[in-house]
Amino acid sequence: NLLFGGNGFSLVRTFRRRGGAIEVHHDFFVINKKYQGKGLSKEVFRLYYNQYRQMGIRYITVEANIDVGGYTWARYGFSAKNMDEALNCISSCNNISISKKADKFIKSWYKKQNFAPSEPFPMRLLTEQPWGKELLLNSNWEGIIDLYDTAARKIFEQYLGF
Repeated sequence: NLLFGGNGFSLVRTFRRRGGAIEVHHDFFVINKKYQGKGLSKEVFRLYYNQYRQMGIRYITVEANIDVGGYTWARYGFSAKNMDEALNCISSCNNISISKKADKFIKSWYKKQNFAPSEPFPMRLLTEQPWGKELLLNSNWEGIIDLYDTAARKIFEQYLGF
């Protein structure tokens, strides 16, 4: 595990092998509330992303939670690891109407894509819904991004401002 921090943030990362690929798991990433919404997470991730590319990192994984994490990681382009993880974000939403819409949206997406429930769900699709931010704030889900997936990497890089 590696711990980094300063200027209003703390980050703990774990590097490991996943099959023949290298994965970095962001165990803990917190930004001081007074620095949130000011681009610090993007600045940090631009630096780390350049390192990850040089190291040949394939996967970045996260536990999306703590206040804004569920929403933020979705905007970065992370996918929930599977349908159960995508549906897990609904459990913390207090708005029954939004919960029902999200449940229907996620299940419908899997059906339309003809994907098995074990396939990742692109959480950014929820951020594009009018109710997405309310759903994802304070949510909890396990996320992944495959940097070898051109479409996923493009979304991630675009959000980072590359």
